[in-house]
Amino acid sequence: MVYDYRPKMISDSPTIHPVGFLQNARFWLMSTPLTALLVYCLISIYLGENFPFSNFPMYSNPGAERMYYTISAEDGIGLPVQTLTGVTSPKIGKIYRTKAAKYSKKINVKASKFTPAQIATVGQEILSDLREKASYLGRENQLPAKLQLNRTWITYTGGRIVETTTVLAKE
Repeated sequence: MVYDYRPKMISDSPTIHPVGFLQNARFWLMSTPLTALLVYCLISIYLGENFPFSNFPMYSNPGAERMYYTISAEDGIGLPVQTLTGVTSPKIGKIYRTKAAKYSKKINVKASKFTPAQIATVGQEILSDLREKASYLGRENQLPAKLQLNRTWITYTGGRIVETTTVLAKE
């Protein structure tokens, strides 16, 4: 083997060829776990603020009031609904909104404009469904004879937290 002792010219130095660089970049991009993050970011930018590619701005500015639904006995004492029926308390609110929306379409009245009788109709259906679920679990005898559906508003007024409960439906 003969070694060339001549000084090298700048043009003789190794250069990075664009094709080689692109091949190396492509190999690196495909072999790193950051590829998934890059793809997710590009898709998120393209799709914008659409579920599930959203930062959920609804949580950035909570209101000063909130409501929740409960099931109680006739005397107003709350019941362990999840234990008796398998339905959680937050799920009761979702069930109410879903049934109210269905009923709203049926009678062609906005759910926000329901009369107390229309609210009671939706509530009766929920109470009936809860009894059926308790029966399915074999716990119908643990439910009181009369149930009621309650809506409680929590508001922050005058520097204090106030809870106002309204009975929506009774058996």
